[in-house]
This record gives sequence, C-alpha cells and structure tokens, in this order.
Amino acid sequence: MTQRLIRLGEGLSSWGAFLSALCLGLLVALTLAEILARALFGVSLLITSEYGGYLLLVSVSLGYGATLRDDSLIRITMVRTAVGPVWRKRLDLAACLLAAAICCFGLWHSVGMVLDHKELDILADSMAETPLWIPQIAVPLGFALFLLQLAATAARILTGRERAKGGTA
Repeated sequence: MTQRLIRLGEGLSSWGAFLSALCLGLLVALTLAEILARALFGVSLLITSEYGGYLLLVSVSLGYGATLRDDSLIRITMVRTAVGPVWRKRLDLAACLLAAAICCFGLWHSVGMVLDHKELDILADSMAETPLWIPQIAVPLGFALFLLQLAATAARILTGRERAKGGTA
C-alpha cells in the first residue's frame, strides 16, 4: 500500500513536470510569435500577456510536486544539519505534515474560487474574454498533486525508502 502511494505520487508528479515543461515551451513560442508579429508586421497578437500569464500559472502549479520529489525546494538546513538522523527524519516528517495542512487549506479555497468563477461566469477583462475558471483549474490541480507528493514523501520517510540524490529511487 505504501509503495503504491509512493509510485502514484511520484508518477503523477512526473506528469505534472511534463505538462509544466510543455507550458513553458508554449510560453516561449507565444512570446516569440508576439515578437515576430510586432517586428515583421507591426501588429500585436493582443493575447500574449494574458495567455502568457495563464501558461505561467499552469507551469508553476503543476511543477510543485516534481520539485518536492526531486528535492529541489529551498530548505533552511541550519537546524537539519545540527541534529542527528533520527531528529532530521522527525523534522522532515513534521514539515511534510505542516505543508500538507497548508496545502489542504489552499486546495479547499482554490476549489471554491474555481467553482465561484464558473458559477458567476466571470470573464477576463481582455479582448479574449477568457472564462477565468479555465486557467484557474491549474491551481487546485497543483495543490492536489503537491499534496499527493507530500504524502508520498512522508511515506518514504516513515518506511526509510528515501530517494537517492539525483531523483532515483
């Protein structure tokens, strides 16, 4: 059961990382298209800023889980290095639990935000008039992926199956 949770969390984090990278690639392509349109034709696409922001939101939101999985989050290591391995694991587990509680709060409110914007049919104040709930779906998805990866990380800590440096199991 624990191994299944770890595989699920880390597998979904990999998919989140793939989609995150894809969004960054699309953001680069969109920015390049805007530059070329202005330089060659003297016109703007008029959606670059708006959709670039949406792509950045999706990229960041879906990338949190993989960042945790790959041990790439910024940590304050002063306390961790001052204690022994038993207390280090306890601190890491406490950090996972605290982060999970904060993540649950964010997940709950972001789902509410998306549902409210869908129900009220709130549109972006732009020429594209994008329904805001569409790009905002990435926020609760990102929180859910991060929460699942936090559970997988906690399971690794509890079972002693910590990942080796470089992202291998």
